[in-house]
Amino acid sequence: MKGYDVIIVGGGASGMMTGICAARKGLKVLIIDKQKKLGHKIYATGNGKCNFTNMDIGAQFYLYNGAASDNHYKKDYYIDFVNNFLSVFSNMDTINFFEELGVLRYVRDGYVYPSGEQASSVVLALTRELERLNVDVNINEKVCNIKRIKDKDYLFEILSEYEDDSGKQKKNYKAKNVVIASGGFAGTEFGCSGDGYIYAKELGHTIIKPYPSLTYMPIIEDKKALKNLKGVRFRGIIKSDELEEKGEMIFNEIGISGIPVFQLSGRVNRYGLDTIYIDFLPQYEFDFLISHFEKQKSRMSENMINELFVGILNDRLANYLINKLGFTNKKLKDLNEKDLKFTVSKIKKFKFGVDTNNTFAKAQVTTGGVPVDEVDMNTLESKITKGLYFAGEVLDIDGICGGYNLQWAWSSGYMVGKSIKNKYL
Repeated sequence: MKGYDVIIVGGGASGMMTGICAARKGLKVLIIDKQKKLGHKIYATGNGKCNFTNMDIGAQFYLYNGAASDNHYKKDYYIDFVNNFLSVFSNMDTINFFEELGVLRYVRDGYVYPSGEQASSVVLALTRELERLNVDVNINEKVCNIKRIKDKDYLFEILSEYEDDSGKQKKNYKAKNVVIASGGFAGTEFGCSGDGYIYAKELGHTIIKPYPSLTYMPIIEDKKALKNLKGVRFRGIIKSDELEEKGEMIFNEIGISGIPVFQLSGRVNRYGLDTIYIDFLPQYEFDFLISHFEKQKSRMSENMINELFVGILNDRLANYLINKLGFTNKKLKDLNEKDLKFTVSKIKKFKFGVDTNNTFAKAQVTTGGVPVDEVDMNTLESKITKGLYFAGEVLDIDGICGGYNLQWAWSSGYMVGKSIKNKYL
């Protein structure tokens, strides 16, 4: 049975970073990944361009969700946790790290991309460094079990399986340390299946229920109506409970998407909120719109109500709202003062029901996972199982769009690789 100083379960961003940092300090490292290639999910980040960090960094870009986990840990602890990993390996450390590997940066609106704007270049740079450091990599291999053992040199035994021409085969390894870096459920189309939560639970950890984050919101609405809205873009404000985001959004065939929706989705899913409100015209005050519509009504009272929105709202969106307000086929002269106020109030706060059974298929990240107060803040080693570490999405850390989740992957991988070296060499 082959033995390693560290076995990393998962060859994504955090797993590769952990492997590089541990190997640079002389450790014998194996990465096991069930996918056909390392960094499988990285290829899709930033629409294939890989927004790998952000020039504007801080705890405010990571989403504290303690209220949804029965206050498993307080907000101050979460903020300290985030600030700590950002101080250990910052956005500038990330930029310098990739420059060392040959990847130069390109910055647009604070978002940092590889200069060639290809996610594949980031994966290639990481895999080249793993090869240079002689890190063992086994792909197309699934870890089936991780168990503690009594051995004078090793703490863990790992059972895995793979398939060759003869059928399914099994392998066994021993490890002094194990790093779970297998991600969450987000991106099931990339093979993400939440295996890390199973391993963590079997090794004594609790799991805060995972939910999809950075994803669209399915709207409970007539399919034909949504189909008519597909592709309609608008700049607005989306709210749910006390949560609020603003920016450009777009309707799709089953709901609503766009960065503001993504930013809100994880908390909406995690808190079990089933209603959102949208202000379609946040740039205009209520009273201004009332005055504007009254003027237009007096100018063209014989015209149909949909003409009131020409130059203000997309015509398909306007027709949808008119239908929902019950004003279809009405002329402007048919609207009284109460009708106009009702119309403006709905444009400024239109209610949609949200399907809370959203899937992980299109989610970019998972919210939930291993609670951060169950690992050491400075090393990410388990407080429950000696020699067990966590890196990346499997922990209950998730950020907004803009490279923040990849920054967490780089920072956590660096912390784990550095900590294992300091402890065992």
